[in-house]
Amino acid sequence: MDGGRPGRPPGLLGLAVLKELPRLDADLLRRLGFSRSRVLHQGLKLLRLALGAHLLGADLRWDTGEKLKKSLLEFLQGPGNARRLLATLGKEEREFLGLKGRGSPKGEMVRLVKSLHLNYHPRDLLRRLLKELAPFFASLSPPAGIPWGSTPETWAAATPLVGAFRGVFFLLERSYGLDSADFERAMAASWVFYPFLLYSSSMTVADHLTLNELWRRVKKAKDPIEKHRFLAVYHAKRGLTAKEIAKITLSSIRWVQETVRRYNREGPEGLRDKRHQNPGQKPKLTPEEQRRVLEALQGPPPDGGLWTGPKLRDWVERELGKKLSLYPIYRLLHEMGFALRVPRPRHAKADGEAQEAFKKTSPPRSRRRGPRGGR
Repeated sequence: MDGGRPGRPPGLLGLAVLKELPRLDADLLRRLGFSRSRVLHQGLKLLRLALGAHLLGADLRWDTGEKLKKSLLEFLQGPGNARRLLATLGKEEREFLGLKGRGSPKGEMVRLVKSLHLNYHPRDLLRRLLKELAPFFASLSPPAGIPWGSTPETWAAATPLVGAFRGVFFLLERSYGLDSADFERAMAASWVFYPFLLYSSSMTVADHLTLNELWRRVKKAKDPIEKHRFLAVYHAKRGLTAKEIAKITLSSIRWVQETVRRYNREGPEGLRDKRHQNPGQKPKLTPEEQRRVLEALQGPPPDGGLWTGPKLRDWVERELGKKLSLYPIYRLLHEMGFALRVPRPRHAKADGEAQEAFKKTSPPRSRRRGPRGGR
């Protein structure tokens, strides 16, 4: 069986359980066997960090637990990588991982990874996880008020671990050649799992390139905007939803959907930054400067809080020595697909310059009223 090749994670490693475990109460975690001292608990922590690093483009080695840990430590040594990885973790995940924000992000992340041990092959760890969770699912009662035709998101919100099983099944099938149908049949009778099998919220991606070919495009792209677009399509090809991709890439859901549609319609050429082919005005920022902007956006702004257009404008002036108005700042963010907290166009107290920049880069409002049709 394929144990996972260097630089390639085991199939759909983006298991919901790795993100949902922190939301469960401590007593339930202990009953499921996730005490902090146990190997299963530590292994899942390591896999969660490895997943985040992979989504940021890290070349990790997945063939053994020790190699995965070593390659993750190597990734954290790269400039800004620890800060970017930390930015992908929510508050509950940081608490679950034991990250307290003391010292530098790099030092804290390195100490955490060194303290974790994955004695199992990633495949064996996930199979053991299935075994641990099966009795828990069997004991559940259906939550009241959730119709059978609800979306996967509705079911996942009511039962946080639902997505874990579906992810594990496809993981086993795609990466290791195991028959995921055996696991599905074992759980399909459960009320908590059956309706989730009926729906898929992932996007359809045209077969212009294989998954591995898309990943090579991500790694080889020198233009930051082009790299960002290929990364979104790569994750869509893996089966992630637009909402999940938007969170990973710090983009808007609409931009993710538009990027995938453009790829389906025009192929790989549709993802290129066509400004390089136009003889018009030169871009305000060079590709290297755009890369630095992209890297800065992975973490918090210098004064904390969330990035906004004015904050990024000040950062560009201070770090890159270029004084730009808000309009090119928002235009660049729109092309990169980033969704920042921007001024409301009609807010009474909003800055006039920010309002105008927002209006110029915002798409026209739809005149359509009422609920939209089917998905």
